[in-house]
Amino acid sequence: MFKEAKAAGLRKDPSTLLLRLRRVEIWRMARFVRLLEEGLPTIRIRAGRLYLDVGARRMAVERGLI
Repeated sequence: MFKEAKAAGLRKDPSTLLLRLRRVEIWRMARFVRLLEEGLPTIRIRAGRLYLDVGARRMAVERGLI
């Protein structure tokens, strides 16, 4: 994650990184909700994990841990 942010030039501006993480979190939440209704169980579990992961990253950036 940190290498990706540095390569993209986002490390200098944490607000850009936060905006990106929020957009990704919203998208993953919508995908997870959609998959809860019609997806395979293994895909649902993976989508849920990815949603939680991006939320944890966003919160860590907001708190200055990353």
